[in-house]
Amino acid sequence: MMNRHTAPVPAELNYGSTQDGLISMIPVRRDLKFDLPADRITDWHNHCVQTTVLLNTMSIVTPLTERYIIESLREYRESIEDPELIEKIDGLVAQEAIHSREHRRYNALIEAAGLPVDQIIRGWQTLYGITQKRWVARWFRLATVMMLEHHTAAASSKLLKMPAILQSSVEGYRDMLTWHSLEELEHKSVSFEVWQQVITPGWRQYV
Repeated sequence: MMNRHTAPVPAELNYGSTQDGLISMIPVRRDLKFDLPADRITDWHNHCVQTTVLLNTMSIVTPLTERYIIESLREYRESIEDPELIEKIDGLVAQEAIHSREHRRYNALIEAAGLPVDQIIRGWQTLYGITQKRWVARWFRLATVMMLEHHTAAASSKLLKMPAILQSSVEGYRDMLTWHSLEELEHKSVSFEVWQQVITPGWRQYV
């Protein structure tokens, strides 16, 4: 039985290519909502409670991370002249905004269960806040975004290639992570394409 989606999870992918011949896609905004049973928030993963805790913890930091990515890319949007790349940035921002909304709903269930959501968020706020200081160059934030998107895409790819990881887990949570993983792969190249357009070749590319 499927959740209430405005589009199916494996929705259409708009493929294109960069000037370097790299495969890229236009991220598509999908306003999806998922039914997450509150009574299963601490044990929704089929294999073990520890895996549930790990994935719940990742969800806690997701809205903060998504906002950091959005703000960092918006710093460069006006510098981009390629209309297709602007469209990709806007698509990524739309996807990340919906990810943030759904993970905030998810996190509200975690908090209602008495888990230390605020304590975890404060630590990550401090970490991200350091890179947002005025004395930190904005190219460093873009490099941080590339790192975050690379590792998220790698984890998403692993999750999708090994369906047994989520097999038999509670449907709403399973479908939400599957959808999020698919969209992370869809926009994984955007921050790198921005870097290629706005950063002059030189030592920064090796930092």
